[in-house]
Amino acid sequence: MAPRPKCLLWLTAMSCLAAGGCPSMALYQDRPLEIRWRAAVPLKNLEQLKTLDALLDRPPAGVDAGAKLTLVKADNPDVVAVVTTGKEYLAFKRLGYVFKTPADNLLESTFKAATLPLALLAKALPARTSYLQDFSLSREGVASLPASLGLAGEEGNPADARKDRRWGEAFPGSAVQVVDADTIVISDEQAQTRLTVLAFADFDHDGIEDVLLCVANSSRTRSLKLFRYVVLTRKGEGETLLVVRDDS
Repeated sequence: MAPRPKCLLWLTAMSCLAAGGCPSMALYQDRPLEIRWRAAVPLKNLEQLKTLDALLDRPPAGVDAGAKLTLVKADNPDVVAVVTTGKEYLAFKRLGYVFKTPADNLLESTFKAATLPLALLAKALPARTSYLQDFSLSREGVASLPASLGLAGEEGNPADARKDRRWGEAFPGSAVQVVDADTIVISDEQAQTRLTVLAFADFDHDGIEDVLLCVANSSRTRSLKLFRYVVLTRKGEGETLLVVRDDS
């Protein structure tokens, strides 16, 4: 079969653009986007991810010397694991281990911060396109952030009531404090949530850029703090932000 003339290909492309864009053309760019991360991620360059085992086979940065994290199996709290390195932490989390005491919950947040972003970035790919070029937590605010980033179970805000809703709908009266370019704190009378941008990459391998957030929830009415890592994405220009992954 004879090759299609270049002028015909050009006319086809122009026709698609005039009609609002061809889906297959809109998704892909000439070259992949760079994986990028913020200062909160303990990573100097992508080459370090090739030696992830060595990075994780040590106590996490920020953990006091000799500190030990005690985890228990979620379905059998009598089964206990003592964790001292990032590699051990990730292994036991895959087996369904969770913290038992508030003190272990706080210590686990340090293990998470030093290990989970690296583990997620190690499996991430460069995106082919992005609808997050101008993403900013302060710009998104309560109008477009998913309500599921908030703390479930607060009075008047059960988890099922937050599904597919925006923050402002599920938590009316919330106030936003901008801490810096990558961090905001959203508060109301019942809870406070600190959101921090960590990295941009294609975490779910669909070709579209995602954003990784650190989510720290704390209740004002209960003794409860949760530390999560959530991946958000936007599938098209101006579309709603969606939760791709939530690691509690």
